[in-house]
Amino acid sequence: RARTCITPPLGVQLAGYFHPREAKSVRDDLYARAVVIENNEVRLALVSCDLISMTAEVSTAAKGLIETETGIPAASVMVCATHTHTGPELRTGGSIERDEAWVEALPRHIADAVAAADKAKVAATLRAGETEVTGYSFNRLFRLEDGSEVFGRGGGGKAVLGNAGPIDPSVQTLSAVDT
Repeated sequence: RARTCITPPLGVQLAGYFHPREAKSVRDDLYARAVVIENNEVRLALVSCDLISMTAEVSTAAKGLIETETGIPAASVMVCATHTHTGPELRTGGSIERDEAWVEALPRHIADAVAAADKAKVAATLRAGETEVTGYSFNRLFRLEDGSEVFGRGGGGKAVLGNAGPIDPSVQTLSAVDT
């Protein structure tokens, strides 16, 4: 496993709210964290980025670099986001401006994390697990008295009956136990 810092410069607009916010300080750095798994000469990479979302634009560019530089096929690379609300925006078209120079550099950082993880591989046993976590998550769609559904608790004058549906409290885990 490996990680590379993807913290943007101060002043970048932050995602996760419905109004512009600017990064004025850094409490904790943001990272692209990667693990490379190999079995019988088949390799795959899993990458998690401390961002609110991931775009095809960024992940496709990163996968191209990864395939060229490590030989791990692009189809064997998964890039996702942790959904942090205190990182920069990748999406376009909203009210939050994205830092184009930072977005352009991001695929390089992701590829560097995978290359470092590939070089740092150790023999390990993979173990899958599952548990339930309750009281942590909720459905953010709410059903109104007229049968319609809204995002958030505000019903716009209509009575809110409750959540629009259940959540899945199961959490799957994958651990690598060093031999």
